[in-house]
Amino acid sequence: MNNDFPRLIYNYCQSQGYKPKKEMINSNSEDIITQFSDFFKNELFSYSLVAIDISKNKILPECVIHLDSSGHYYLSVVRNNIVVSSREDKGDIDRKTIQSAYYIKKSLKPKQAGDFKSGIYSMIPKLALSYSFLVIFALLTPLYSNIFNSKIIHTEGYSTLFIVSLLFIMILAIEYGIRSHIKSIVFKKISFNVSLLGDVFSVFYSSSKVSNISSKIRTIETACLSIWENYPQIFVDIIFIFSFSLFIAISLSYFSIILFMYYLVFFAVGVHLRFSHYKLMLEKNNISVEKGLFFHSLDKNSVQLPYFNVHSFVNLLKVRCIKDEYFRKKIDEESFKWGELTKVNGFLSIVFLFISSLLAVRFLGFPIHHLIALMLVNGRLSSIVISLINRSYQVKLQSYHFSQASEQIYKNFKEEGGVEISSIDEIKVEQLKKSELMRSIGTSVNLDFKRGNMYALIGPSGSGKTTLLKVIAGVDRDYSGNVKFNDYSVDDISDYSMGNRVVLSLSSDSLMKCSLRENFALSGIYDIALIRYICEKCCPNLELNSENLDILDADLLPLSSGERQRLVINMKLHKGADLILLDEPTSFLSKKDSIEFIDDLKDRYRNSIIIVSTHCEHILSRFDRCIDLENKSGIKRLVVNI
Repeated sequence: MNNDFPRLIYNYCQSQGYKPKKEMINSNSEDIITQFSDFFKNELFSYSLVAIDISKNKILPECVIHLDSSGHYYLSVVRNNIVVSSREDKGDIDRKTIQSAYYIKKSLKPKQAGDFKSGIYSMIPKLALSYSFLVIFALLTPLYSNIFNSKIIHTEGYSTLFIVSLLFIMILAIEYGIRSHIKSIVFKKISFNVSLLGDVFSVFYSSSKVSNISSKIRTIETACLSIWENYPQIFVDIIFIFSFSLFIAISLSYFSIILFMYYLVFFAVGVHLRFSHYKLMLEKNNISVEKGLFFHSLDKNSVQLPYFNVHSFVNLLKVRCIKDEYFRKKIDEESFKWGELTKVNGFLSIVFLFISSLLAVRFLGFPIHHLIALMLVNGRLSSIVISLINRSYQVKLQSYHFSQASEQIYKNFKEEGGVEISSIDEIKVEQLKKSELMRSIGTSVNLDFKRGNMYALIGPSGSGKTTLLKVIAGVDRDYSGNVKFNDYSVDDISDYSMGNRVVLSLSSDSLMKCSLRENFALSGIYDIALIRYICEKCCPNLELNSENLDILDADLLPLSSGERQRLVINMKLHKGADLILLDEPTSFLSKKDSIEFIDDLKDRYRNSIIIVSTHCEHILSRFDRCIDLENKSGIKRLVVNI
């Protein structure tokens, strides 16, 4: 086997943030292929190689591993759905010549919210060795002070003072360097964790059907960052508190108990005050989220604002603002108390230190010129106690938010995996019962869709046309009955197969809030020539300059509703799926354009199953089958025209 493959696959996995074990580089190709998952240790994902038939799959993953004619394994990237060899002596690879190929599949490990939380906590940066150096330098603080103070008092020349001062500055610079190094390591670890979170969130979006998932994902992201940043600092704070307390105890002997009793009382009062508005903060956050969603809906329906009832609209705004302000005021009051306590602590800690030191000087002969060193240590101890309380509060608060959000996401969660299918030849809907459909037709639905045919779904608004499309696509699972693709239940088919072989375009779909180029990329379209072709076809008046393509959000482009709809649909149709589900795709088109669109759709995707919901009677003659969902004169029926 070739020696380049292990390094190629190792470097690729590193670049993707998979963190493979270094022994992968020295392994042979066969071991990597057969034992791929053993080369990774990841808290959130497991990695495996899955066989793929490149000749039949229309949409390819971004990277494939395959055998060449000489029996060597190679890693090749996929650009614009073309396999590009990683070898310098080869260019594009003909799919038909590839006999055996695999792609890297990531699977989410945690299957429950508790497992996910454990995985997140196991990713907290661990830097015990680096922190130990920092603690050593922190403990030398009183030594610096004593040397510095002694030389100031007893020196007779400026040279000694200069040397001691320079040494003092150098040691502080070293301590700063250690802190910077630790911070960079933590930042690097957290950056890697964030990249993994992005992969987790993509799984959440595709597998969880919880409402308002975006806000929950944002909550999890904020909580994770807080946990990862604060936990290492809490660990350091505890070590510092122990170390500084030990130094004070050794210096002041049993008189240090007076100072420690003060800190114990301060810690208890501080924890009580800081955590007293914990529940208030939770309620405040919930109200803020509700308020934000309300304002977002106002922004989304801004055209309708002038037609709202003014009195009701004003009252709605007032209620949400007053609620938010009430909790904000209560939290501010508690925060004020905490702030005042920290200020008082600065004075009281010195008073109790002075009392303890005075007794130690009088009864134990403690050197009074060492008092400055004790004051330095006490000042740092005081600030670290406050830091510990603050960081512990943040971790507790964010941990609660994390648990709440993750539990809701996992409540209605479809596990990864499932059957891989190479094509969709037939779809059967058997004994389907769904409330929206039952209201229209009064009985269960039984339908059969075959490859090469185009079907129209018609019926009045509310008859269940869009619902039926969602059920067939596997998006809506709240029904009884069966939906089968090639005799496999739609629930058993893998997300990968559904993503590659099904197009679902709803009338409510719109361009994503990112650049136009990024919108195309989400549909797997990267080639600028293809982007220009689709734009000229769907929105010929749009100037495709750098501003419109890369800078402006796509939803801000000067496009009509029909142009936006055509653009969204054509982006999705690009992958040439086996099943195409379109919800009223001609609603913004003229009769002539509607007929041309349907004719073009039928011609381009003659080997696919096409199901279109529509209200346009003038295009019905273009379809092979017409499924009529209607309710006339109280008679509910399902009509299939052949």
